[in-house]
Amino acid sequence: MTGQSHDAEPVIVRLPIEIDGTNVDKVRDLLYAACIPSADVVVADLTATGFCDSCGFREMVTGSRLLAAAGIELRLALPPGPVRQVMHLLGLDEAVPVFSTIGAAATGDPVTRN
Repeated sequence: MTGQSHDAEPVIVRLPIEIDGTNVDKVRDLLYAACIPSADVVVADLTATGFCDSCGFREMVTGSRLLAAAGIELRLALPPGPVRQVMHLLGLDEAVPVFSTIGAAATGDPVTRN
């Protein structure tokens, strides 16, 4: 995107407690609504998310690719737990950067990534 500031604050998007086929459209809308001209980074806050099915995981990867095409990096704030474990087992944490906290995702601190 043109006109982006590399000092811009990341846009934080709080995602639902459960993500599945019934609300994945809402998740998509939330992620894409965060695409504002000044955004360099969107942090998907999954810190309260306790369940995510394949529809939700697919949306995270697709959203990451589409945001990247707009010059925006998607980062996930996802603490250790079942959702993160499934994401790791599927290898999706290689496609989308995952951090344990919102703060770590916001700064992109590689020390706190895993």
